[in-house]
Amino acid sequence: MTSAKQAAIQAAKKIAQEPLEILKKASEQVGGTLPQAPSEETPSAEVLKTQVSPEEKAKIEVQGQRQVQALEVEIADIEREKMLTDLQGKIAAGEEVSLTNIPELTREQIEVLKAQQLAVSARKEAEAKAKPLEEPKTKHSRRLRIFGPKAQAEREKTHVEKPLPP
Repeated sequence: MTSAKQAAIQAAKKIAQEPLEILKKASEQVGGTLPQAPSEETPSAEVLKTQVSPEEKAKIEVQGQRQVQALEVEIADIEREKMLTDLQGKIAAGEEVSLTNIPELTREQIEVLKAQQLAVSARKEAEAKAKPLEEPKTKHSRRLRIFGPKAQAEREKTHVEKPLPP
């Protein structure tokens, strides 16, 4: 019994020291996959990766710089396109947008925006011409209230007798 008890205590201490070891093997137990034997080529590949010549390092660095520059250009293009769509939305909504203070846009994009502004202004003018002018409504005449029992009651309520001159 003591050996079983000691074994249980020893196993509990081992589990307490390495709690993640159980989780590492849990996927194998749940999924039913067999553990893969480590391949013999992996250590040699790691050794080759660590032993890179200075020429290869320079090539990798130059290639990395080119990729960074390409990504920066792509980001600038995306920002320019986003700005263009925002400006087109504002113009379509009828806002007045000054296109002279935007150096990020190309001439073609500025021309497209100007053409859109002209189209929007022409559409507004066409809508204004097509809409007939509304005549102002006149007030109803109050003279019609002179006759009738309701008007007579109002007159009598506010009627004040004026004294006649001698």
